[in-house]
Amino acid sequence: MIDGITAGTTSYVMTVMAYDSTSTVGAGKTGITYNGGITCYYKRSNGAASVSCTINTISTLGTYAGSATNAAWKEVDSTNMAGVYELQIPNNAFASGATDVMVALQLSGMVPISLYFRINPPADIQTALGTAITCTTGGIPDVNTKNIGNAAVSATTAQIGTNVVNWNNTVVATPATAGIPDINVKNMNNVAATAITAIKANIGQDQPLNFTGTAGSALVKVDVTDIATAAVATGTAQLGVNVVNMGGAALSAASAQVGVNVIQVGGTVQTAKDIGAAVPAAAAGASGGLLISGSNAGTTTLAALTVTGATTYTGNVSMAAGLTVTQSSGNADAVDITGNGTGAGLRITSGNGATGDAVDFVANSTNGTGLKSSGKGTGHGIDAESGTGATGDGIYAKSNATAGNGISGVHNGAGVYDLNATTTPLALAKTTNITGLNDIAATSIVSSGAITTSGGAVSTVTTLTNTVTLANGAHGGAAATLALGGAGGYTGAITGNLSGSVGSVSGNVTGSIGSIVAGAINNAAFNSDVYSTAYASNKLAQMMYVFFDNAFTGYSDGSTFTANGLLDRLTKLMWIMRNKAVVVDANGNTTIYKDDNSTSAFSVSGMLSDDSTNTTRLRVA
Repeated sequence: MIDGITAGTTSYVMTVMAYDSTSTVGAGKTGITYNGGITCYYKRSNGAASVSCTINTISTLGTYAGSATNAAWKEVDSTNMAGVYELQIPNNAFASGATDVMVALQLSGMVPISLYFRINPPADIQTALGTAITCTTGGIPDVNTKNIGNAAVSATTAQIGTNVVNWNNTVVATPATAGIPDINVKNMNNVAATAITAIKANIGQDQPLNFTGTAGSALVKVDVTDIATAAVATGTAQLGVNVVNMGGAALSAASAQVGVNVIQVGGTVQTAKDIGAAVPAAAAGASGGLLISGSNAGTTTLAALTVTGATTYTGNVSMAAGLTVTQSSGNADAVDITGNGTGAGLRITSGNGATGDAVDFVANSTNGTGLKSSGKGTGHGIDAESGTGATGDGIYAKSNATAGNGISGVHNGAGVYDLNATTTPLALAKTTNITGLNDIAATSIVSSGAITTSGGAVSTVTTLTNTVTLANGAHGGAAATLALGGAGGYTGAITGNLSGSVGSVSGNVTGSIGSIVAGAINNAAFNSDVYSTAYASNKLAQMMYVFFDNAFTGYSDGSTFTANGLLDRLTKLMWIMRNKAVVVDANGNTTIYKDDNSTSAFSVSGMLSDDSTNTTRLRVA
């Protein structure tokens, strides 16, 4: 029994012992968790039935984790205190109104735990030493103190008269004036009084201290009557200062101004050129004046000028020694020029020498383009016009790359040509073949006259020595059509794909063949070949012979083929037709073996039977 629990007690934490019911020596049971099946009930003396409690876990031992209705449970130390647990009782178990409560915990394999608590009502003090206690305010007893230190308390003031005899275990000295304690200030604001001269000079003196304002603005009011034995001007209540000398030199009395002779500025000795002599007597920004950040009148000549920000020029800029621009920002244009109206964005005229170029473009990047030009609307990307001399070209293009082209044209959009020449005829300066027209589709070659090569006109060329690739629509049709060799056929390898009807093929087909559509095989010709007794011309018979003779070379009994595929079925057929078969005489059970003559391929019960008249063979597979 646990006695002395006051009614209304909350957050009650206690320790209990759980014994192992299977132990014969009274050992504690370890490993009981809050959610491991343990149950908790309590019954109050005024309750009609027992109350079930949900059990919470305890995060920190000693810290209440229960609630009004929930208990809490946690093992203390399974090694050093086996069987000891912390139990936290629900607050409702100790509520007012009951005289006792019984708490019960049960778990299979644990000796049941029963805890009885006597609940005491809250203390209600009615008397003290036989005298009734009165309370002017409910719950707060009136206290009447008659004596302190055997001395009567002053009844007239209802206050406690205190006679301080000792201070910090030291007898208090008799004051000079009765009732007023002598105070000896030893420290002020943690500063020894002996170091505070103001205290020694003013404490106890008759001069009053007057302050203006309050709190943080409370300033000492000072009344100054003399400065350096001279009377302060009282008419204005201000300090009248008559400066006679400065730095040992007499001041100018005529102008009543202070004459300042600057000897040093910022620790640097000044000369006539530092202040005054070096500053021109001219307005800032005016012609001949100081150059300022803003508008400056007149012409300014600078030996050198470095500009780090954006600069705007509203007039014409003339540069006699040329212009060098190096862009410092990454991936930004060095020069951005915009023309106006029909004016050009940039007009450049070369020198008047014999071979000077108007523009010389050099790409410095790894794969950069020397000149990139984009037209707009119906304008050309490049409009090139030769000079009026005898041999000048409108465009002269030369490739220095190992496999580069002098001019590479790629059209975009319908009716736009890779190469559109208005001259008649268009001559290509090639000596061996037509590689000068690489990647130019036939429909993109437009000429009012013949296109002539060293091998003749394009329309009469009959021999192609290089690889010919035909793509759908490359020559204007919906699909490429190629007649090889005319009536004489074509001899040679075809490495691409063929679609559409194909004539006879006398060579071997080494690539894959797509699906054969219905009607694509001439049945009469096929049947004639299949049933032909002329072995030399019977292609199917030759194929089957080669297959049966050589098809299984390199294959073993363990080879795996697609189930029910041609190879799978022919393999099983060969086993059935040619391999060893063992028949049990008594029942006709038959085992057919694989090529190794030891591994069973098929086992058929009663495959062979004999009724003295007929011998019957069942299907193997």
